[in-house]
Amino acid sequence: MTEKTWRYATPPVSEVPAPYIEITVYNLERSMRYPSKGTLNAMVDTGFDGYLIVPTNVFHELKLDSFEIPPDLIETTETFSGERLRLRTALGIVEIPGIIEKQVEVDAHERCHEPLVGRRLLENLVTILDGPKRKITISAK
Repeated sequence: MTEKTWRYATPPVSEVPAPYIEITVYNLERSMRYPSKGTLNAMVDTGFDGYLIVPTNVFHELKLDSFEIPPDLIETTETFSGERLRLRTALGIVEIPGIIEKQVEVDAHERCHEPLVGRRLLENLVTILDGPKRKITISAK
């Protein structure tokens, strides 16, 4: 079983360290990737029930508009504060290097300032949050 461990980091909107993992995002044709080299740090958000949400600049850079699901087929989502948001959603590919590569729905919203990995991406992975050690470990089943 392949396993990777990352250290927690402090998100820009909080003083409380949070679990972050390294990912790479591709458009559906794999003709564009973000970042163009290396990986991107994404916060693991167990309150987000989607796969992945990215800032709109990442959505545009990957040209995900070409793979966008029509807005009338997308349900609005509710934030933890009860606010209803309509997200842009497209099909893309997310990779956790050495762990998983999967076609997913990639969401975007103008108020998203950093990538968030949600429960739908993690549901088929073994994820261990070790708060005292400030580590997250992910492995494939």
